[in-house]
Amino acid sequence: MTQTFLQPTGYSAIGFAYPSGFDGGNEDTCFVALDRDGRERVVVIPSAVAEITSNNQENLRSGVYGSNAQGDQYHQDIVLGYQGREYFVGYATYKQIKEASSQRGDVSRYYSPEQIVRLLASSALAIEETEYSLELVTTVPVKFFTSKLRQSIRAALEGEHVFTLNGVERKVTIRIRNVVVEGPPAMVMYGAASASKRRIIIDGGRHTTELITLDGRDPVASLCKGVEIGVQMVADYVTEKIWEMHEYRVTSQECSDILRAYGSRLSASPSSYPDIACGVYVLDAMDLAMLARKGSELLARTILREAGSLWGSVNGYVAGGVVHQYI
Repeated sequence: MTQTFLQPTGYSAIGFAYPSGFDGGNEDTCFVALDRDGRERVVVIPSAVAEITSNNQENLRSGVYGSNAQGDQYHQDIVLGYQGREYFVGYATYKQIKEASSQRGDVSRYYSPEQIVRLLASSALAIEETEYSLELVTTVPVKFFTSKLRQSIRAALEGEHVFTLNGVERKVTIRIRNVVVEGPPAMVMYGAASASKRRIIIDGGRHTTELITLDGRDPVASLCKGVEIGVQMVADYVTEKIWEMHEYRVTSQECSDILRAYGSRLSASPSSYPDIACGVYVLDAMDLAMLARKGSELLARTILREAGSLWGSVNGYVAGGVVHQYI
């Protein structure tokens, strides 16, 4: 995944709309757009959002405008102004405000002002023009995939939005092309040839995992479900083990860094593990990677048990009766 770090240029993108996708998840917000040359512009930031109140405004302003992580998009500080309110968005929210929320488990989150803020922030970081247009596809979990919710999302996100990003005024016009269930969009990787085959998908998130079966492009409702299991299991394992061994309570910020470092370990630009001092002992990258690996193995076994109860198994393989499967 290629990430870009772009600054506003003042250029107006009249006559061009960026084909784009948006997923404002419980843990991370992901946005991708294709520019005029077909290049991907990808942004990933934490989904945490908190409204800035008069009590914490000065502290937040000094933090945001004084410490931007150059070249490190995930960890940068973001203040976004929208409809007369200001919001702190992303990583630095962990440092500044205890009330930060990603609205986990709240179906209204997908059309809430906070979700609009996540979209505005991530798209403005990906696209340098101060005025731009999006042709947007977004997703919702299978358990929330209803016509009413899709209509609510379209009504909230579509249209013209004027906002500021770290003090710079921006404007975006959004057209919703589709609202789709999470998971199946990944099938585009396998090309049109796979569209006629039965396919299964395991789409894991921070707190939930989607188990999806497709016949061609159509979900098979009886073989789809969402389960309350996710990467949070790895986070809980890591934090509990560190407490058991060293009586040190890992912060939300440190936990996010550990998971991101482990998840990116095979990428071209892996993230760094945080420095965690437990008295005279310092947990190094090897210690943290080992804990994350054991937590991940626990998560994998748990998800496979759920998948086996839904899809069955053949010769010891979950969904072994499905010839063409992409997990």
